[in-house]
Amino acid sequence: YHRLSDASYPRVRQVAEGLLKASRTRLQYWDLTDEQIDQIRSSGKIRKTLTVYSPETGVVTKKSAFEGHFVKEGEMQYEIVDLATVWVDVDIYEYELPWVEKGMPAEMELAYIPGKRFKGKVLFIYPYLETKTRTAKLRLEFVNPNYELKPGMYANVYLKSTLPEPRLVVPQEAVIDSGVRQRVFVSRGQGKFEARDVTLGVEGGDY
Repeated sequence: YHRLSDASYPRVRQVAEGLLKASRTRLQYWDLTDEQIDQIRSSGKIRKTLTVYSPETGVVTKKSAFEGHFVKEGEMQYEIVDLATVWVDVDIYEYELPWVEKGMPAEMELAYIPGKRFKGKVLFIYPYLETKTRTAKLRLEFVNPNYELKPGMYANVYLKSTLPEPRLVVPQEAVIDSGVRQRVFVSRGQGKFEARDVTLGVEGGDY
């Protein structure tokens, strides 16, 4: 038996407060909320089970947890997705890239909601091409307040762009491409034509 002197009480209090702080920090590492920790402290009772709340709201798209399941460190139990805003991946042809820029508006139609167009924007242009299809990928962003847009759907996407100033437009079949130069024939009237070398710009449709 050892009797503590009055001078020992501040030291004991510091140690107790340190232990309480360390315990609270450990519970926070387990993702318990401050309200849950305060409830444990005020009740003074040992709890065999704890509720872990997701830090984000959304829709559960994958569930691995079940009753009696042993959880290993780092193992994912739930996959939660926020579908209030969705991403749409789009493939476009290589020659269409000059018409696309980040932030430009986009529209989308779904087969199961005919006549309705969703409005979004170009969020990201991938910095590479698919070598087999020679297509580029775009990522579009659409607001989805009523959850009508669902992951895995196919859609028709519309992008509209204009050139900054008037341009000369010619049909693609009018250009003779030898691989070294491009030429077109200009009508001089009275059945006469003149070959001229040209430098081609962006392609749109068949022009």
